Amino acid sequence: MIAMENTIAVIITIEGAHVFNCGLGDFGVAPDEKEILGNIQKVKQWQYAPLFIGLAHNFNNDLCGHARSLQRLGKLVNQEKNIDAGIFKMGEKVIHALLDNNTGRSIFIDLKHMVLARQQYLRCEKRLQQQADTHYR
Repeated sequence: MIAMENTIAVIITIEGAHVFNCGLGDFGVAPDEKEILGNIQKVKQWQYAPLFIGLAHNFNNDLCGHARSLQRLGKLVNQEKNIDAGIFKMGEKVIHALLDNNTGRSIFIDLKHMVLARQQYLRCEKRLQQQADTHYR
C-alpha cells in the first residue's frame, strides 16, 4: 500500500542506447568511443539514474543488432542495417560501462528489441556471474 494518498512512483528507463550518440554513421557522424562512454558516465551520475536501458531499439546503433519491429510501416522505414546482428565491440564496452558499479550504480540492460545480441548477452552475463573477481552485482 502507498504510504501517502495521491503518491506517484516513477521508474526512470531509457528506450535505446542510441541516446549516447551512436548509430549515426549514415548521417555523417562516426561513433566516438570516448563520447559514448563519457555520456554513459554522465547519465550514471544523474540524481535519479535509469534503472535499465534498452541496448537496442528499432534501428542500427552500432552497438548491437536489433529485431525487426516496424513491419506495418512497409517501405516507409528501412531497418535492414545490422538487423538481427550480435553485439559489436563498442556494444561490449557500453555493456561493461553500464553494469560497472565502480562508477555509479549499475544500469541494467533491457533485452527487448534484440535477437542474436540477446543470446550473446545472456551467455556473457552467465560467464560474468561465475567469475569471483567481477564487480557487476
